[in-house]
Amino acid sequence: MLSTNMSTQIVNGKVSQTASYTYNYTVQAKKAGTYTLPPASVVVGGKKYSSNKVTLQVVKGTGAAKQNTGQRSSSGQTTANQSEISSKDLYVRIQVDRRNIYKGEQILATIKVYTRVNLARFGDIKIPAYSGAKAAVSNFTQWLAVHFSKVGIRVNALAPGFFLTDQNRTLLTESNGELTPRGKTIIGQTPMGRFGEPEDLVGTTLWLCGEGASFVTGVVVPIDGGFSAFSGV
Repeated sequence: MLSTNMSTQIVNGKVSQTASYTYNYTVQAKKAGTYTLPPASVVVGGKKYSSNKVTLQVVKGTGAAKQNTGQRSSSGQTTANQSEISSKDLYVRIQVDRRNIYKGEQILATIKVYTRVNLARFGDIKIPAYSGAKAAVSNFTQWLAVHFSKVGIRVNALAPGFFLTDQNRTLLTESNGELTPRGKTIIGQTPMGRFGEPEDLVGTTLWLCGEGASFVTGVVVPIDGGFSAFSGV
């Protein structure tokens, strides 16, 4: 399978474009043993580039019968018996599309999970996309602030905490209005003891846009009732 990634960068007025092509192959061994994958090669601009050969040792799997011994949770999802899984059953590899970058430049990170167990049985697999996106907003705010400051433009951002909206209402409250376990945990870790209201964003927005913040740029202002400052005390 071929995947293509193209990007355009503008740094200090200089425009550059890059393109990457990734070929993904799926190889399945029919029996246990040691196998050697020969080097892959490509010719670019008349010059040949080759990868290293890869030697793989294929061992017998855990068996279909063992993989189906999971337990069913109260939510109806099947969960794995942790005693059956060891560090040798899972391998995670992260690949980035570039290693020489500017501060604030986007990179593509591909996370690959190699496993000898059935991952479909796990009901709670964490991925870093959500937190990574938040970090990217903060970094991008700083990057924009630095580069637009030369033309008199300030760039700041708001970081709202937990606001009760139609998107998360069913996650945080029951049908009778009582808090769900997740909602109780959030309120318990919010010093001001409540969810945010849309009106809570207005004052900070007006301040950042007004003369009172004329020397403020590149900051992310949390509006979260103290949630980000809470340390459990």
